[in-house]
Amino acid sequence: MIAATCASVGAWKWAGDNLSLRPLTGVLPWVVALPFILFWWLVLSGARWRTRVQGLGVVIGGVILLGAVFRWEGQAGNFVPHFGFRFLKTSEDRAIEYFDSQDRVSSLAPVTTSRFEVTTDDWPRFGGADADHIVKEFPIRRDWDENPPDALWRQPIGPGWSSFAIVGGYAFTQEQRGEEEAVVCYDANSGQQLWLHTDKARFEEPASGAGPRATPTVFGSRLYALGATGVLNCLDPVTGDFHWSTNIVEDADTPLIEWGMAGSPLIYEDVVIVNPGGETGGVAAYDRMTGAKRWAGGGDRATYASPQVAELSGVPQILIYCSTGLCGHDVNSGRKLWSFPWTNMTKLNIAQPIVLPDKSVFISSGYGGGSALLDVNVEKGRWQVKPRWSARDKFRLKFNGGIYRDGYVYGLDEGILSCFDLSIGKRTWKRGRYKFGQIVMVGDDLLVSTETGKVVLLEVTPKQVRKVTSFQAIEGKTWNHPVVNRGRLFIRNGAEAACYDLNPQIR
Repeated sequence: MIAATCASVGAWKWAGDNLSLRPLTGVLPWVVALPFILFWWLVLSGARWRTRVQGLGVVIGGVILLGAVFRWEGQAGNFVPHFGFRFLKTSEDRAIEYFDSQDRVSSLAPVTTSRFEVTTDDWPRFGGADADHIVKEFPIRRDWDENPPDALWRQPIGPGWSSFAIVGGYAFTQEQRGEEEAVVCYDANSGQQLWLHTDKARFEEPASGAGPRATPTVFGSRLYALGATGVLNCLDPVTGDFHWSTNIVEDADTPLIEWGMAGSPLIYEDVVIVNPGGETGGVAAYDRMTGAKRWAGGGDRATYASPQVAELSGVPQILIYCSTGLCGHDVNSGRKLWSFPWTNMTKLNIAQPIVLPDKSVFISSGYGGGSALLDVNVEKGRWQVKPRWSARDKFRLKFNGGIYRDGYVYGLDEGILSCFDLSIGKRTWKRGRYKFGQIVMVGDDLLVSTETGKVVLLEVTPKQVRKVTSFQAIEGKTWNHPVVNRGRLFIRNGAEAACYDLNPQIR
């Protein structure tokens, strides 16, 4: 036991500021030591056999009792397990009861909007119109301490790690409703459910729980939503009417990845692009109006970042951050143009690559990954990818996206907010333990939704960070990306969702 304690302390110190490794390294020595402790007690302790058996019985009985009282409810971003009392209803049960009661009170709200149009003021897909998680137009007030943000609505929601897409007065997301995977449209200002589309599908695994992972994409008069099991739906965003559907995993004839499909659909010209993975369908395109499969290419195992389009060396291409690294694919066929190997201990690349104004590409990953800045060029038809710099185990964006601004990237480096100088590949500051939440930039401020549902507003520069204010927005494990649109904060997790009024005004 002394050796296990010393090893645990040593491993904890070795992990340093890596919030993912700390719990694992601290517990591992005890996992290794436990069989030896048990062997010592049963064989070498010298206690009476009756005492030894009684002691073992107490341990086994304690484990059974704990299992009877508590249930497993997933884990935090740093692998610390979450438990809940078995005699209490789950958040999913409460959400189902809530929506059942709403249906009994009134039917779905009538749609009164005769015209639906996506404008520059909207947030029509994951990360916003430019997929950069930057709010460019609408300011927000910062006096939360004196005037706490008003909740326009706050209510239960089904499990899932989808964010919101916002168009006008419509808020679109995905969630689990029992054995059905749902695409849901809410009134953005009241939270009232406007329409619901469901598929008989349920994805669930022990670490992250149940529900869809991707965020809907609204383009023109269509909404595209990818479920965790691979169901890709095309729906009418005003009414929820069905246009077409397919399962991209089955189409690619490939196994579903461990934590479910998480990449949000990408619209490019007249196709919707997804990343199912597989030997023949690493990236695939479907006609966005009919759902007919146009092409498939690649050949890499999918991971959890979303497809994106970039023009590199004058050539439009699809960037896929797959399990083996970053790849560029031809926009018309999916053929792989180039690849840059970048893996970690888990082969999980999740944070979105960032294309900089000079057309270099910043990539980052957690789980022992790090970050790199890539120059991608083509000469006489031959592509070359060279790292301008590579920083292994430095600035590790796990499943928390980074935000670029004026030569720097801000992000949660294994749960600790950091600023990274892209010109030299060095961190300028690191402080603020918000664990595995998410960030969005609003004007000159950075808004952080922490893993516990608290929202923090920060002034950030390349030299320093200063906390402005904060408030507790929702409760529970919050991995979903927040959205700020038209002065409203939309935030959700796998248990509840809320919308707060942050519009600047005289009160």
